[in-house]
Amino acid sequence: MREITFEVEQARTRQLTGRSRNPQLRIDASSLEELQHEARDALIQHYGPAHVGYRARVRRRVKLMPSGGEHR
Repeated sequence: MREITFEVEQARTRQLTGRSRNPQLRIDASSLEELQHEARDALIQHYGPAHVGYRARVRRRVKLMPSGGEHR
């Protein structure tokens, strides 16, 4: 089974965006659970019946610094 990873980032308040590199797909949702469903739907639309050979993985990007300023 092949795996397609969607890198997730917060686009706006209460809006998540996931992108995969190969194939280049983009999904949007308001929660991680909904994003997982959208990822699966994107694979179904892209691959058609062959989607059963792929697994969708949703992975959050890790923020290294707090958004409020520098950390010393």
